[in-house]
Amino acid sequence: MIWYYRYGLCFSGFVVVVRRNRWLLLSSAELNKVIMESTAITGNLIARPTAGTTQEGTQPPQQLKNQRRRYSVLQYRHSFCHPCLGHNCAKISLFHASSPMKRLLLVFLILVAHSDACVAPASVGFSDTILQNALKQGGVNYILSLCQDAVYSLNATIEFTAAGQEISTDGYPSGDARAALVVAGSSISIAISGHLDGLKIKNIQVTAKQGLGRLQDGGANIEIGGNSRGQVVDDIRSYDPRGWSCLHMTEGGCTGGIITNSQFGPAGYSNGEWADGISLACENALVANNVITDATDGNIVVFGAPGSRITNNTIIVDSRIALGGINLVDYAPYSGDYRATVVDRNTIWAKGAQIKVAIAVGTRVWGDRSGNNNYGGAVINNLIKGDFLAYGVAVSGVNNFTVTNNTFQGSFSGSKCVSLIFSSHLYSAGCNLHSTLNAQPTAMLYDPSWVFNSALQSGYIKGQADGCICIQPGISPSITFLAGQFSLSSGQSLQMDGSNFTLQDNCNLVARDTNGKAMWASGTQGYSGECTVNFRDDGRLVISDLGQDIWVFPNYTGDLTGGRITFSSQESYVTIIDSTGNIVYATEYTFPGFELYTPSFVHQLGTDGTSYYLTINSNGTITVSTGAPGFGGNVLWASQNFRPGNCSQTSQCFLTLQPGDGNLVLYNSTYTAFWASGTGSSFATAVRFNSFQPYLETLNATGWTQVASSDSCSANKPCKNGLICNGAYCGSQAWASGDAYKLGPVADFTNALTRSTFTTSGASSDSTASTSSTVSVPVSTTSTTNPVLTASTTTPVLAGDAATLVSSFFLLGLFLFC
Repeated sequence: MIWYYRYGLCFSGFVVVVRRNRWLLLSSAELNKVIMESTAITGNLIARPTAGTTQEGTQPPQQLKNQRRRYSVLQYRHSFCHPCLGHNCAKISLFHASSPMKRLLLVFLILVAHSDACVAPASVGFSDTILQNALKQGGVNYILSLCQDAVYSLNATIEFTAAGQEISTDGYPSGDARAALVVAGSSISIAISGHLDGLKIKNIQVTAKQGLGRLQDGGANIEIGGNSRGQVVDDIRSYDPRGWSCLHMTEGGCTGGIITNSQFGPAGYSNGEWADGISLACENALVANNVITDATDGNIVVFGAPGSRITNNTIIVDSRIALGGINLVDYAPYSGDYRATVVDRNTIWAKGAQIKVAIAVGTRVWGDRSGNNNYGGAVINNLIKGDFLAYGVAVSGVNNFTVTNNTFQGSFSGSKCVSLIFSSHLYSAGCNLHSTLNAQPTAMLYDPSWVFNSALQSGYIKGQADGCICIQPGISPSITFLAGQFSLSSGQSLQMDGSNFTLQDNCNLVARDTNGKAMWASGTQGYSGECTVNFRDDGRLVISDLGQDIWVFPNYTGDLTGGRITFSSQESYVTIIDSTGNIVYATEYTFPGFELYTPSFVHQLGTDGTSYYLTINSNGTITVSTGAPGFGGNVLWASQNFRPGNCSQTSQCFLTLQPGDGNLVLYNSTYTAFWASGTGSSFATAVRFNSFQPYLETLNATGWTQVASSDSCSANKPCKNGLICNGAYCGSQAWASGDAYKLGPVADFTNALTRSTFTTSGASSDSTASTSSTVSVPVSTTSTTNPVLTASTTTPVLAGDAATLVSSFFLLGLFLFC
């Protein structure tokens, strides 16, 4: 007759005990000899101490008294240390029975009673060898039981070795009593790894040793999944990883994974060392009843994971800024397949720090402008709350998604300040000027050009949602509206950080700084007081009085349908861009930072009514001309390239003011330079496009010209053709005197009606603001569960190469300079 126990075998006449990871087979006579004459196995019999265990020579507990009566135990004399307690161990007394068989039976009872004992950590140094050997020897379905309150320092990753194995804490406690695996080796970031069926990780803690720092390209604290079925993670805590995630359940055949009742985070830092809480790529998985706190990348990131359910989780962002709450943005590894993936009944709470996007749905929300779309998922019945939210549920880059019945409680704000982007880690992470074109922070945002065949709950606002994670904390100094989204009535204001735009009762639209000083005005004062201003569906800003149009802006003959307008506290105060990414109007053409991609252009109307275009041509040259690209016109200036270039394809070439050194450089897509301004040593901070000589110049932080497109000049080298020498370069008299930049923007309006009053100055002479109300950016505070809005199913305005054009044209943000 044989009994199997975790740490021993007992059968007729023999006992098997464990000594220093070696199996010892003892006959009853040998065991009697050990008990009676030796302490050779003291400290090596695996047995758990229980309440009431006794020291040698003391009165035994009642349980052992009963055993004495039953087995005629005469005395107890030898003690065995519990190895989980190291040298400071309690002792379990073995009783010297009246016969070897009775002693054998008593040892057997102890083995039965304590068959779930734990594996102790090393008394000094690392414990990974002890744990790894136990898994290797344990085989299929082996349970590696760690000791409560124990800390296991790891110099190597613990690898599961057979299907069905489990790593857990003895007794399955919760809270701080759970054993802790601590990544302590300088070259590792992964504590546990396993890609076999039925693995279990339960009731433990996993983290990295403080002070080790981030490991470049390091993996998650726990890396599981792969070609496996039915893995379980339950009641663990994983936090402060050295790599990119607390837990990664990977693709590669994984199905049926379960992650429940656990705590994740904090993880990573908002300085660019971001990290996820849970990273899920396993199909048909369940992620439920977890709490994720202060994970700085995505608190829960769903990599497709078709057929999975993410439900009843709580995400709390309190002290570390988070890029995302729950992310459904990655196209890989399932080529956008989110079919039957459901995100429901989760709570996302921006408690004390910003969440940039509470639930990000679609590739473009995270900045992927490849044109790929995710499809088939559902986001329903979630609660988004808190006072530090930027975007609630943002949707862009999806097909056949359902986003309904979500509830919003809180406020939504953020800054699209381009100087913050250029001066921070966000620029290297893919944030750029294009992201400043996004709609203002709001509860529900979708881009109709990139949402197909999808059901969205009512209350969604149309707007660009590309790279929403680039939003910064604070109030934005600029606001962008799509055609048809902006309107004010007499006395109403649009508030921003650093300014407000007020439509006065006399129909003058005035921008004022925080001190009340007028910075810009439409110059349309002198009307009845029943005024409106609208950015209409045709992409034009129109001021009306008594229902009749006073001004139509801008005076541009091209198609502006589907365009957008940006109001800003810094010049350019008003900017209009068409649907294909071309800037057609700006109150100021000085760009702090600059990116222009083929075949986009910048348009400026001169004071004489002539249109000027800054363009990258298909032959790789940069020109300023009086004709639109492809429609002739006079070339006024062309770059002298130091090598020929081919820029015939969309986004094949781009002109950029490098943020590091201020050099204005023309590159192709492989970063081969064709032309450069040569301002790398002078640290230019802005590019200015003029409708007069010099047509293009770079400026330093104080506004001085560093390099200009016109001829250089000096006392011994005078300017020609009536131009004036201003320092080192020739230019028009207005440029040399600075008067060119004092002209007001109203010259670019079209007069629709005869007016009794007309002021051409940039700021209104009527400096008294009317009593006004404030118009805030629309924010939904509570969802409407019905009806459902069906998003556009038509082909987007920008498809194929045109889509790539807009995705790569980041110019508008140049104006949003903090």
